[in-house]
Amino acid sequence: MHRMHTPRWGRAALVLLLVGGTVGPVLDGLHTFSGVTWYATPQLLRSVWWCPPLFAGAALSIGLGRLVTEKLLGVPLEDPGALKASLSMISFVAGYALSGFFPASEPAKATILLVWAVLVFVRLDPSRAAALGALGAGLGGWVVEHTLVGQGLFFHRETMLDGIPLWLPPLYFLAALAIGHLARRLA
Repeated sequence: MHRMHTPRWGRAALVLLLVGGTVGPVLDGLHTFSGVTWYATPQLLRSVWWCPPLFAGAALSIGLGRLVTEKLLGVPLEDPGALKASLSMISFVAGYALSGFFPASEPAKATILLVWAVLVFVRLDPSRAAALGALGAGLGGWVVEHTLVGQGLFFHRETMLDGIPLWLPPLYFLAALAIGHLARRLA
């Protein structure tokens, strides 16, 4: 008897939580140690206790959001492959480092990251689901960070987008591609 492949969303969710809660704060350290962001009351390594759960939730929402989007669009779940998943993750990490350490103005960083995100999208995943995921992550990330800034918990050095840097949405676009590929590989 042929058994149909069933998505492993539970496993994907668990791994996304673990990756987000560990890798996310390390990447966040690129921003806190470069001085582009800081927490109001840092505790350990310029971070706060709620950073790992925040990043775990972000990875979960971005990754499962991609899977739900594909299901709603009627797109069959396909593994993007190790190469595409790796390249999208490398692109995201490079974008994170650039946003923290590249010595350029806020508009220049935003332009570079937006062009980079579009190139990664076109080369690795030019699908409607990826585009919707990127837009959702860009908007959702801005809302979360705007809320944190508004509550006085977190700050950005560059603030041209109502307290948030112009480069932040393109960085979330890259996150959506990388985490979306990871979720698809896991499920």
